[in-house]
Amino acid sequence: MLALRILSLPLAMAAFTVLYVVSTKAPEAVEVTNILVWLLLPIILIAKLGQNLFNRKQEN
Repeated sequence: MLALRILSLPLAMAAFTVLYVVSTKAPEAVEVTNILVWLLLPIILIAKLGQNLFNRKQEN
């Protein structure tokens, strides 16, 4: 657990750096990915909500 806390900041900084470099080198790819993520987000959330409701009905 301590290692996770120690490594979380460098990992976050590395992820931000990679995203920044990719967005400056290939903005079209980032734009397409962004559009796809926003289109998939409602589908994922609806599926998750349906799964939670289904599990709740099974418990009762």
